[in-house]
Amino acid sequence: MTSITQKLIKACRKKDKKAQSKLYELCYGILMPIAMRYATCQDDAMAYLNLGFYKILKNLDKLKDIQAFPAWARKVLIHSILDELKKEKRYNEKIVLGDENGKEELPDDFLQEAHISAEDIYHAIRSLPPVTASVFNLYAIDGYKQKEIAEMLGVQIGTVKWHYAEARKRLKEKLSHYCDAKASEKKRNLIRENGRG
Repeated sequence: MTSITQKLIKACRKKDKKAQSKLYELCYGILMPIAMRYATCQDDAMAYLNLGFYKILKNLDKLKDIQAFPAWARKVLIHSILDELKKEKRYNEKIVLGDENGKEELPDDFLQEAHISAEDIYHAIRSLPPVTASVFNLYAIDGYKQKEIAEMLGVQIGTVKWHYAEARKRLKEKLSHYCDAKASEKKRNLIRENGRG
């Protein structure tokens, strides 16, 4: 988003369609991955991105400093996505709180040793329930504090803590299964290679 200039923002504020299209192109690479983290499929992500971009254009007059545009645009998109998630029935399903006791930490080098790719982690996060995935994304990836997340989602901070702990637990299980499958595959390949030699 380094090519975004005051001139471009000014043209967008005047509803210049070419300028708006150019801004969309410049923002796409940064904002689409954010939308994908919260969506369950490509179509949902595109819908989130388009709605978020509409809100960015609609609120450009609130942007005071062009240097703050990237962070401001991310924030507008995330809030737009959360507003949409709140509207969805599956998001508003009753939340049953669990117990955090027995929480086991992953070793710091777990992901490096297991050779888990960012894509594997991304797919594991997308498989989480919507609220749990949203809390995990907001806290672990987007860097919001638990109190901020509770305010954004309109829930108690204890609920945010539970969802984050639940996300970590489920991700650990999914990624551990992935590591076990990868280790088994590696072992089979070694056996095949040794059998040929």
